[in-house]
Parts: sequence; C-alpha cells; structure tokens
Amino acid sequence: VERVIAEVQPGQGIHEQQPGGLAIPARERTEYFPMLHLEPLAGNERALGFDLASEPVRRKAIEKARDSGGMVISGQITLVQEKEDQYGFLVILPIFNKGQPVDSITRRRDQLAGFVLAVFSIGDLMGHIIPKQALDQMSFLLRDHSATDESQRTLFAKTAMDDDWLSHIHGQQPLFIK
Repeated sequence: VERVIAEVQPGQGIHEQQPGGLAIPARERTEYFPMLHLEPLAGNERALGFDLASEPVRRKAIEKARDSGGMVISGQITLVQEKEDQYGFLVILPIFNKGQPVDSITRRRDQLAGFVLAVFSIGDLMGHIIPKQALDQMSFLLRDHSATDESQRTLFAKTAMDDDWLSHIHGQQPLFIK
C-alpha cells in the first residue's frame, strides 16, 4: 500500500489529519483504510493515502458498510482536500472478494477487498442545484435529523440576512429524505 501511494504521490504514505489540516503519519492501529485511487487526482492530492479509519465519523461509516455489506452514507465530515469551511459526506460501497461467501459479519470482514466511495462537498452540491445568483439572495439551512450528535446535524447553512434570519421565515417546509 505504501509503495502504491509513493508511486502516485512521492513522499506521502498512509496519513491522518490533525485539526487545522496538518497531515501526519497514521498512528498505529489494527486496521487501516487508506485512499489509494482518486479520480480526479488533480485537486485531491491531499486525500491520497489518507486513512479513513483515523477519523471517527468516517470509521463508523466504513465499518457499517463492511459489516452490513450494503451502501452507507456517512455523517457530516470536513473533506481532507477542502480548502473552504464547508462540510461534505461520503457514500460508501464495500467490495468483497469475488466468488467468496459474505453471508455473515465475520465472512464480510474476512473477504473485504476495499471500498468504492463517492465524495460530496455540500456547498458545491448546493451550488449545482440552486443557481449562485439565487443562492446568494436566499437563506438556506440543510440539516441531517438522523444524526445523533447535534454538532453533526447542520450540513449547510447559507444566510442572506442577519443572524436572526430564521425568525423572518413565515413558512417552513421540511423535506425529509429517507
């Protein structure tokens, strides 16, 4: 794994991020889930070699995907390659060794070959859904009510008004996605 990462990004091995974004060598742990292949690589170099198991929200999502055998959406995260103060999330699909039984958690853990991830920056996603001119003139709040930790609930907040903008809203229509 280290050799593959070094071939693509010389001088960079399996790493984790400290608060503030500083990459450090990954601490010793029983499992590592490094990012080995990225597309596009340009602009995402900092994520190459990043150990998904080094951060609790990511680790919980990959373990759930591996153990369930199904697709999982992570909670709110700050993307490793993010340069702005905005959140994202991962859609994670486990991949198992071909032709091997994966009918129990133990077998899924033994037969895990890796993961396919789709990475979403919520600010960028919103910018593609709502034209920038309209988004600049509206206040918008996107929350994940399935998050058990209150600090994980706000995914995107954009205000075109003062700090008390919610009190100006006369009608709210929550949209629940299951």
